[in-house]
Amino acid sequence: MRNIIFLIAIIAGAITAVAAKKNVATDHATARKAQYIFYQASAQRQQGRYDSFFDLIEYAHRLDSTNTSIGFYYGVALMIMNDAGSASQQRALELMRRHVDAVPADYEEANYYYRACTQLDRWDEAKRIARRQTALFPERDDVLQRLAVCYAREQKFDSVLAIYNDLERRMGVNQSITAIKASTHEAMGDSLGALDEWRAFRSHAPLDAGANTWLASAFLDREMSDSAFYYARRAVELNPNDGFANFTLAGCYMSVGDTANYEKTIVRTLTECDVELEMKTQILRNYAMTRISQGDSTGVAIPVFRRIIDMHPSETDFRSLFLSYLMYLKRDGEALEQADLCLELEPDNTEMWKTAIAILYRNHDFDRLRDYFSRAIAANSNNDEMLEYVAGAQMSIKDYQASLATYDLLWNLASNDEQRSNIIGGKADVYLAMGDTIGAINTYEQSLEVFPGNVGVMNNYAYCLANMGRNLDRALELIARAVTATPDNYNFLDTYAWVYYKRGDYTLALLYIEDAIKHVDDPNCEVIEHYGDILEANGRHADALVQWQRALDTFDEGIDRPEVAERLAVKLATTASPATPTSK
Repeated sequence: MRNIIFLIAIIAGAITAVAAKKNVATDHATARKAQYIFYQASAQRQQGRYDSFFDLIEYAHRLDSTNTSIGFYYGVALMIMNDAGSASQQRALELMRRHVDAVPADYEEANYYYRACTQLDRWDEAKRIARRQTALFPERDDVLQRLAVCYAREQKFDSVLAIYNDLERRMGVNQSITAIKASTHEAMGDSLGALDEWRAFRSHAPLDAGANTWLASAFLDREMSDSAFYYARRAVELNPNDGFANFTLAGCYMSVGDTANYEKTIVRTLTECDVELEMKTQILRNYAMTRISQGDSTGVAIPVFRRIIDMHPSETDFRSLFLSYLMYLKRDGEALEQADLCLELEPDNTEMWKTAIAILYRNHDFDRLRDYFSRAIAANSNNDEMLEYVAGAQMSIKDYQASLATYDLLWNLASNDEQRSNIIGGKADVYLAMGDTIGAINTYEQSLEVFPGNVGVMNNYAYCLANMGRNLDRALELIARAVTATPDNYNFLDTYAWVYYKRGDYTLALLYIEDAIKHVDDPNCEVIEHYGDILEANGRHADALVQWQRALDTFDEGIDRPEVAERLAVKLATTASPATPTSK
């Protein structure tokens, strides 16, 4: 789908100002017609008829390819419609460059071309344009900033500082420029230089709470607690209701382990100070994570959450954070209550539906879960992501017919072969879960006939065949293609290992399962179980026992299938106690 929003940003306010800069090779009548078509294209854009706009701008360029202004906007359209690195995008850049070189005084077009170059990593060209604009428009601050971006990209930090020193002389000392200068010093490894920038910023406004807070924050980042406390307290004295100042003071208390004053100050920040909603959300998230990291099991933060929600009852971000905190405390009933309140405010909130479903699944409340499935489908009947999630969740609680019915709803939303292949593959997973192996195999094959490049279906099909111990050559062919296409996918690597294990090639199985483990920080228990099985097959019994126990320890009843835990318990119960693992 064309990136219409980006296109609007590129051409808004400029398209109607095009003046023809053309070669006499195009006759006058044709040039006038091209200009007329161009204005018609503009009208179509203003009415939201973007396909017509693209067609008309292309026609206008065909009529008069010498008009560099029309060519420029045709280039913009080409860039948006085509993939990065494609020949059409190269042509687009050429058309845009032709115009900005022909009419360098066209400031907006040169600016758009600069942005296109940076997005496509054409930094040398971006710098050429920025330097020329600096010469043509020396009074424009934004031009200097674009040149500074190019120098930063080249790590020419002295040049970056020179530009921002110039901008500071023009615009005066302000927080944005100071922050950039300080971060530039940091990039140069000059931490003291960065601190000096914040000192200078504060010296220009010693009675400003914000200036004192920024300096306090700079000291806090460098673990200079005494100085951080001094300026944070000064900031709070200057403006007791300043949220940023109080939050920074809370951070100072935390840095020295004074949890009582941290708690007191952070609660005051959240409930009494002037804090914008976005910043309050960030502070609340930080506070909740701090409580969790300290092993809070008593719900110390619950009263704070409730006070904030009472202050902002319609802000779902606060309820969502509260929900996550309650789930951490395993107070799932209260968490589900917050999910329901969020869904009343935002019935199409896909992530919240998923969270509510996960809570009920974790508690094996399948009767209520079915009700939530129905509600989620009704509220998101045109949302393919939501329907696909529900179909998978229905399968996980063995509500197979309902899952198949949801996949049928998804079919009505499918717009291309890849989506149709995914839906058919999903049905194959259901048939497999039902024990209909013949139906599953036939449906997997049907899915790949619709879209042969569907690597997810290849993986599931290969795993299915491996577990059945049949047609392992076909399984190996499928998973090899999937891994070739997506070599870093740990699920695919796990299946690759499992297919080799089922074929009796334990050496290659071990190679790929260890590769799979390397590609994920937190592998699920079934992958770890496979690792144990493959170690056992390679004669490394002690190591296998360690991995099976690890798999059992990581079992999550909200995610993993119950039969996995049952298998692991049997393996551990029928073998000797683990010995010291061998080195690998």
